[in-house]
Amino acid sequence: MKSFRVTFLLAWVTLLGPVAKVWALAETPVIDSLNQRVRALVERQHWKAAAQVSERIGSLYHQQYGYNQYTIEAYFNSLKYYHRVGDSVGYYNVHILIGDYYTHDYFMQNHAEQYLKRALRFLSERRTPPKLLSVTWIWPISSRIRNRFRKHYLPSYAGRNG
Repeated sequence: MKSFRVTFLLAWVTLLGPVAKVWALAETPVIDSLNQRVRALVERQHWKAAAQVSERIGSLYHQQYGYNQYTIEAYFNSLKYYHRVGDSVGYYNVHILIGDYYTHDYFMQNHAEQYLKRALRFLSERRTPPKLLSVTWIWPISSRIRNRFRKHYLPSYAGRNG
């Protein structure tokens, strides 16, 4: 009976493997089309547009799947493309996205703080408001960094304790 179950399971997986792959692709037509668009933009060396589309892909992955490697991979691709075009503001805004994203993982909190510090330092020197609507903080991000960031860039949070 046990060997029958194993054989049945192997047959089931073998037969449904390609079908499952089609289902997975059918779930994300927007992401798939945006990935194709990024490839086309990279081939034509339109780095800024590729960076913006990669940012969008990262946010879509995050909305659909939560904390995962594809989101952070899209954000890092966006960093790479912004760096190639020399867009510092876009580059450091993605630093904020990565820092915020890493705050959701306890083991990545140190990296989150590093990304947020870099962005805060650059944006405060330029006095450029980051492209950010809200930040979700998970303790133990240093309260000094959190409060300083909120004071400079999120006026609705000014004066609150983190």
